Amino acid sequence: MSPLEDMSDFLVPKLSLVSVPREKLRVNGPFELLLRPLLQKLNVPTVAEDRVIVPCFTKQLSSIERSFPEAVPVASIVDGADAQVSMRSVVLRPHLGVTYTLKMSLAYRITSAVRTIASWVIPEVIFMSQLLEELLPPELWIYREVAGVTGAGEDLEDARQISCIIREDLVPRAQANGLALIVAASLYQAPGGTSKTYAEILFGLNTWEEKIAWFRSYIASLCDAVLPPLVMYGIALEAHPQNIVLRVCRQSSELRGFAVRDWGGVRLHKSTLQNLGVQLPMVDTESPVITDDLDHIWSRFHHAFLQNHVASVLVALGLETEGGWAIVRGELSRVLSDSRYAVSPSLLKYLLADDMQMRCFFTARLEGRPSEPGETLDIRRFIRKVSQEQTTDKLYGFYVYI
Repeated sequence: MSPLEDMSDFLVPKLSLVSVPREKLRVNGPFELLLRPLLQKLNVPTVAEDRVIVPCFTKQLSSIERSFPEAVPVASIVDGADAQVSMRSVVLRPHLGVTYTLKMSLAYRITSAVRTIASWVIPEVIFMSQLLEELLPPELWIYREVAGVTGAGEDLEDARQISCIIREDLVPRAQANGLALIVAASLYQAPGGTSKTYAEILFGLNTWEEKIAWFRSYIASLCDAVLPPLVMYGIALEAHPQNIVLRVCRQSSELRGFAVRDWGGVRLHKSTLQNLGVQLPMVDTESPVITDDLDHIWSRFHHAFLQNHVASVLVALGLETEGGWAIVRGELSRVLSDSRYAVSPSLLKYLLADDMQMRCFFTARLEGRPSEPGETLDIRRFIRKVSQEQTTDKLYGFYVYI
């Protein structure tokens, strides 16, 4: 693939529907039932009972046909889907008459990894949706993943080529409540030809005072949403800005809350949930989701939430040297000082530690092992190595230099 390949093929991707022998697949949830209205809309003929129709990217067909020689394309969708920010999730256009989005394997390397979907994810989607819907506060909306399919073979690389997840679309619910849904990753982007971010444009942030006031409110709301599940239940949401969606009032542009999506990066602390009486299912041996390694859970949360999400917005608004990190520390302390949560003091100490291990993503990427643990560096020493400037934000200042 040329890196200069036409991006429109990814932004408005062509989709294909392939018929695959049922014995070659693992189907979880009412996948076929939910897909039926789309197939009827496209006038796709019914297949034999021993076969299942699976949607995929047309660009993924060659990978699927190598791993599943029995797969037969039966239909295609042109100009019927728009890619979401992750590129491998798509929203089907209204004329197709469906109320869900599709997340499908895409064997292209985007940032750190090839974006196929691991086969261990698929059996967990319904359990995770039910668990999060039960335990997360109702003001934090979730994009329920209601069904999925993946390969059934022992070769995990082959199995993941055909993975597909059906995910609830929250747009109708948002519209009914007068809300717009805005992915957090867009906040620190800017229209072409200008350095003014969408956060500044949308929320009218024209002065330092307005930026600071908005950022304080944003971080307070975000901490209130994602920290309690971690300290109460041991649920670490993968709260990076691609997975967090703002719910914004269409009339006032006021932030009303958040929605969260994507369960593959969520981590569950086994002992905490079991002590609360939660029945955890048997999971695939390849699955890292349920673990007793609390340090691993906190480290992933720290990376996704603070290093990635919070730092991206803060730096884009120019607040990294204007008291932004003091606001973050204050909000972390406010939420985690709640004496109801026994683990709060330990988590706060962990998040505010002077030294933090950070994985060397760029090194791992160059060495072709982005998914392996690999080398780590001490963040504070790394700052001093790269920059001679002194900073009171020892924990977070590194983000500016990486």
